[in-house]
Amino acid sequence: MMKLFRICLTAIAVLFTATLSAQDIKVTGKVTDSLNGESVPGAAIRIKGTMTGVVTDLDGIYTITVPSDGVLVFTSLGYVQKEFPVGGRAVVDIIAEPDTELLDETIVVAFGTSTKEAFTGSATVINSSDISKVQTSEPTRALEGLVAGVQMTTATGTLGASPSIIIRGVSSINASSAPLYVVDGIPYSGDLNNINPSDIESMTVQKDAASSSLYGARGANGVIMITTKKAKGSEAVINVDAKWGLNTRAMKTYDLISDPGQYYEAFYKAVTAYGSSVEGITNEYLLNS
Repeated sequence: MMKLFRICLTAIAVLFTATLSAQDIKVTGKVTDSLNGESVPGAAIRIKGTMTGVVTDLDGIYTITVPSDGVLVFTSLGYVQKEFPVGGRAVVDIIAEPDTELLDETIVVAFGTSTKEAFTGSATVINSSDISKVQTSEPTRALEGLVAGVQMTTATGTLGASPSIIIRGVSSINASSAPLYVVDGIPYSGDLNNINPSDIESMTVQKDAASSSLYGARGANGVIMITTKKAKGSEAVINVDAKWGLNTRAMKTYDLISDPGQYYEAFYKAVTAYGSSVEGITNEYLLNS
C-alpha cells in the first residue's frame, strides 16, 4: 500500500513540474545597440516556431507573453538575427549587433561607389544573382516586387515590351515620370532590350534627390544605375546559360472540314436533325410534300 502511495505521489510531482515548466510568463526587456548603447526601436521580437511576436517601442522596450522554456528570436533591419532562450526569466535584455556584411555592401552612386554605412540617401541594390532568377529579355523586370516604391505597368502584351516604371509616385501631370537610366556612368536612352541581363553585375535604384543630384532635372523621377560585368584577374571561367520554351495559343484545336462535299453532307444532316427534333418534320413529310 505504501509503495502504491509513493508511486502516485511521484506521478503527481512529475505532472506538477511539467505544468510549471510549460506555463506562460510575461517577459519584458530592452533592445540596445552594441556599438553606441542606444535603444533600437521597431525591432521584431518573435517566439521561435510561431508567428506570435511584438515590436519594440521608441525606447526599445518590449513586452511579450511566452512559455517559460521558449526562445525569443530578435530581427531588425541592419542587425544580426539572434536567438535568446527565456529560461524562466521575466527580464530578457537584448544586445543588438550591427550586420557588418550589410553595412559594407557596395552601392553605385552618381559620384562613384559607396557603402550602406556611409550612404545617407535612399537606394536599393539588386545583384546579378537576383537578376538571373527572372527569365526575361528586359533587365528592369528583375526590379518587380523587390524594390519598395517602384511601380511597374505594361501597356501592351507584346513579347519583349518594356514596362513603364514609376519611382515613388507620379511627379508631374504633363511631363514624363520615367526614371533616368545610367549604364556604367553614362545616361542611356536606348532600348533596354538591347542590354543582356546576363551581362549585368548589379542595378541600383536611387530614389531621393540627394542620390540623383549629379543629373539635375533628368534625375527628378529617380535614377536606375546599371553596372555591367567586367573582366576579373582570376582563372578562366566559362558559363553556359541555355533556355528554351514553347509558345502556344492555349486554345483547343478543333477538326475542320476542308472538303466541300463533306461540308454539304454535314450541313444536310444538321438541317435534317433540326427539322425532326424541333419542327417535327420527318422524311415521309418531305417525300409527300
